[in-house]
Amino acid sequence: MEPIMSILQPILEITLMVYNQCQKVKSNKKHCAHLSKRVSLLVELLKAAQEQDLCDKTVLVRKALTELGEVLQTAMELVQAHVDACWIERMWNTEEMGQQFDPLNMRLSQAADTLSLALQVKHRDQLQEVFNDLRRQKEDEEDRRVDLEEWLTRRMTPITDYDVGRYGDVMKTETTGASAATARQDGNNEISGKPASFELAETDLDRMNEYKDIIIKVGRETGVDPAVIAGIISRSSRAGSEHVLEDGWNANRDTFGLMQITKQWHKLKGDWDREEHIKQGTGILISSIRDIKRRFLNWTKEQQLKGGIAAYYAGPRNVPAEYEKVDENTFAKDYSNYVVARAQFYREHGFL
Repeated sequence: MEPIMSILQPILEITLMVYNQCQKVKSNKKHCAHLSKRVSLLVELLKAAQEQDLCDKTVLVRKALTELGEVLQTAMELVQAHVDACWIERMWNTEEMGQQFDPLNMRLSQAADTLSLALQVKHRDQLQEVFNDLRRQKEDEEDRRVDLEEWLTRRMTPITDYDVGRYGDVMKTETTGASAATARQDGNNEISGKPASFELAETDLDRMNEYKDIIIKVGRETGVDPAVIAGIISRSSRAGSEHVLEDGWNANRDTFGLMQITKQWHKLKGDWDREEHIKQGTGILISSIRDIKRRFLNWTKEQQLKGGIAAYYAGPRNVPAEYEKVDENTFAKDYSNYVVARAQFYREHGFL
C-alpha cells in the first residue's frame, strides 16, 4: 500500500498551487479571496499532518486525504478558468456567475472537517470557524453579489483597448518556422524555416486582408492576438485558397472553413468564411491553450501559447511534456512553429 506521506506531499503541492492561482484571478475575485483563505488553513492542516505519527490512523487519514485531493483538483480547474477573465465573460451568463463555487466550498468544508477529525489537530477550532456552514453561506452570497456587480460593470464598459499578450506574446515566442517539407508547398525548394514561413504568409496576404476586419474583431472580443488567428488561417487553408478548399471543405471533406475545424469533433457553426466560424475556431484555440496551461504549469506563457497552437491541430493529449518536442505529433512536425512564424509576419502587417 502506498505510504501516507507519498500521498500527502502531492496534495500539499496542489493546495499551494490553488492558493497561488487565487491571487491571479480576473473575475469572481471575492469568491476566490475566500477560497484562498480557506485553502491557506488547509496548508497549515497538511503541514501538521506531516509532523504527526500517522501509523495508528492510516485508513482514516488515507480516506480523508483522497477526498481532499479530489476537491482540490476541482478547485484548481475552477480557479484556473477565472485567471482568464475574457473566457469567463464569453462563456458564463449572469445567472451562472459564481454558482460553481457553492458545491465546491461545501465539499471543501466536508473534506477539511474529516481530515481535522482524523488528525485531531490544534487548528480545529479555527477550521470550524472558517468553514462554519452558516458563515460560509453568508460569505458566498455576499461574494456572488459583489462579483456579479463587477461582471455587469465590465459587460457595460466599451472595449477601448485589449491585451494581445493575454495568452502569451507571439512576438516573443521562439519558432523554427516551416520545415523543409512544408516550405516546398509553393514550389520553392531553396529555403525553409522562418524565411519560408514569411514568404508563404506573404503569398496569402491579399486573401487574408479580405478577412482582416473580422479577424481583428474576433481577436478583440476574445482576447486572442489577431495575428495568431491569421497565422492559423494561413496555415490551415492558405486564407481560403481555391487550391485548398472547395465550398469551404478540404479534399477529404472532413475539415471545414478558414480555420479547418474537424467535423468529427465539433458541431460546425456558420459559413466557412464568416465571423461565426472564426469565433468557433478561436474558441477551440482558447480551450486548447487552457488545457495546455493545466497540464504544463511550469511552461512559460509563450510556451503554453505555442503548445496550445499544437493542441489546436493534434489535440491537447498529443502534445508531449517535453517542450522541445511540442510539434512531435503534428503534420510535418512543424505546425505550431509554422503558425507562430506566420503570426509574426501578420503582426507586422497590421493584424493587431
